[in-house]
Amino acid sequence: GGGSHDCFYTFFEELIEECILAPKDYAKNTIKAYKSTLNVMKLFKEDLAFSEIDLAFVKKFDSFLKNKRGNEIGGVFNRHKHLRKLVRIAIKNGKMSVNPYEDYKIEKVRARIHFLSEEQLAHMENLKLDSIGLLRSRDMFLLSCYTGLRYSDVVALTKDNFKYLKGQKHIVVKMKKTKKIVEIMLIEKANKIIDKYFFDDKNLL
Repeated sequence: GGGSHDCFYTFFEELIEECILAPKDYAKNTIKAYKSTLNVMKLFKEDLAFSEIDLAFVKKFDSFLKNKRGNEIGGVFNRHKHLRKLVRIAIKNGKMSVNPYEDYKIEKVRARIHFLSEEQLAHMENLKLDSIGLLRSRDMFLLSCYTGLRYSDVVALTKDNFKYLKGQKHIVVKMKKTKKIVEIMLIEKANKIIDKYFFDDKNLL
């Protein structure tokens, strides 16, 4: 290699420093995840030049993650996703010319979605909790179940998200992830939680 400008890890570290890899909203966790990928890559190969990142490297790294580190598919997927993004930035910056990921398909996690049974939901509803924080978390989780909203969208709700449409109270919310505006009619159980946390005075709407 020809000094630090040829070193992939130096490039990686500079991008982390400049926070280029993290959109504002998720900065802290994203940066943590990238740092973790950087450390794992260094365990795999102490020094790395841009020219060494080819298809064979990607395959060996994959095997290292699965066999030596015992990572699950989800973890392996994220490491590859990070490396692929870095390779794209490196190509844009003229540090690499070929993207090995064009010939390498990252194995995706098949999402395992678990639904709560009616009994489990009833159990959650009837839990006796003495901490206000736990109580609020439980209620927000239930609200998420009753509305189909992501938990992160539920905890971001404010009074401004509630509107009367055709005589019925609705949640009108811009989804964090997709930026879509969604209108959700509320069932009675959801209304009870909303009144408890967002409206002390029932005549506010």
